[in-house]
Amino acid sequence: MRRRALLAAGGSALGAAFAGCLAGSDDGNATTTGTTSRTGPAESQETTDDTPTTTQFDVDLEVAMERHQPNVVLTAVDSVGLRPEGYQYLFYHVNVTRGVPPERIDFGFRYGGRVYAPGVDTAGTLRREEQRDDRYTAGRGEGWLVFELPADRAATHAALALGGEEWPVDETTRRRLSEPEPPLTVDWGLTEDQPENAARLTFTVTNEGDVDTRFVAALNGILVVGAHSPVAGFNREIPAGETVSWTYIHDGGDPYVASTESESDSHYNLEWSQGEDDLYVAHASGE
Repeated sequence: MRRRALLAAGGSALGAAFAGCLAGSDDGNATTTGTTSRTGPAESQETTDDTPTTTQFDVDLEVAMERHQPNVVLTAVDSVGLRPEGYQYLFYHVNVTRGVPPERIDFGFRYGGRVYAPGVDTAGTLRREEQRDDRYTAGRGEGWLVFELPADRAATHAALALGGEEWPVDETTRRRLSEPEPPLTVDWGLTEDQPENAARLTFTVTNEGDVDTRFVAALNGILVVGAHSPVAGFNREIPAGETVSWTYIHDGGDPYVASTESESDSHYNLEWSQGEDDLYVAHASGE
């Protein structure tokens, strides 16, 4: 069972709202500051809203919610992938402006009657962690935290927590945590004009719902460049009711043209939280 930081607190302190709630947009930069006194190390275990506080921290923090997304991209040796269905993710940026920085495990996210520890329960590597060495550590005193939350839980209270202090999410974020991911329409393929020694792919994603979301996807190549190769991970904000398009160039090999499964063994595989699709390709030279 995953460890969960014991950060719950009883009494009225947890019910108090902080001035200046976190921004509602995924990339909001709003911050809020709190102070609490430190008396001992945090325990790590499963907990509920009724568990009393055992840890306090004498620190000042700047806290900003970065984004909410339906999945995360993971990196393995020969592929990129996604976490299984049933989870959702919140990213925060935390900066300790005064005091001894807490350990990462001292933070938690209170949601649906439990407090969840930061991190993703997987043997893979988060692509963000692989590409950017700025995850929160006590030594740095600053960086991002990610919380893996159940996707099917409706909660009346949701907040980042440290000891007896909380930074509640705003109403927009709470709604996004409690409602299903909006439906997405995904179109992708090779562009008509292909560069030499590369494949140019185009992607168009439409958000059919009435709340913003993110398109989180993993793209792999099978017999395109090597037997099985990781190509790209995508994480694009798709506003409600809007369409977002972009191109991606996969370097290596000859120019490609669209093909069919019966005529070619080479294909790209695109996986996102709501589906999976293959794009079969062939060498433009016919060889």
